[in-house]
Amino acid sequence: MAARVVHLLLYDLAPISSPGIIPEQAQLTAREQQVFQLLMQGFGTRQISEQLFIVEKTVRKHLENIYRKLKVSGSREAMAKVWSNS
Repeated sequence: MAARVVHLLLYDLAPISSPGIIPEQAQLTAREQQVFQLLMQGFGTRQISEQLFIVEKTVRKHLENIYRKLKVSGSREAMAKVWSNS
């Protein structure tokens, strides 16, 4: 449990909006950045929900918003777009 809290704090202090990670024009919210960071680390929807203490439906909604903002259709395209920008 304590590890999860530390994990959350680390992502609040170091969001993925650092230069070169995601296109600036995507303008992801802080929570979307957290969700995307976990996705990039290989976490699935259930694991993301457990890490962030939110329900899976909310994770899926954040992912939909992320994909829309990045103009991609899914996680593979999103990751490819991010890696091609770095």
